[in-house]
Amino acid sequence: MSVGIKETKELIKFATDLAEGISGALEDGEWSFSDIGKFLPAAQSAFAGISGIDEVLAELKDLDEDEKLELEEFVITEFDIAQEDAEIYVEKAISLILNLWFFIKDFFIVDESEEPDVEE
Repeated sequence: MSVGIKETKELIKFATDLAEGISGALEDGEWSFSDIGKFLPAAQSAFAGISGIDEVLAELKDLDEDEKLELEEFVITEFDIAQEDAEIYVEKAISLILNLWFFIKDFFIVDESEEPDVEE
């Protein structure tokens, strides 16, 4: 039985919202307070996109051809991506957020289960 691709779709949505926010903010060549609104979609999709990130890895390991095509169709219809760009779009969106997550996890999230090395 397949584990599905729900979390992967949410991750792709967050990646797209984040990229669109950055792209929109860069349109005029400078960052300003007025650019904050361009990041609201990313802020709204961030929790869904990140909260299931551990499941994304399982979904990708279990990904079959039908699910791959479903992800491509998802980006074509949801984000108006050309069919010939859909596969690479999916790959890059997933890579973007997974790499961002691993960076955050490695450098900014303290694992409470690990005891610090303290010599007495």
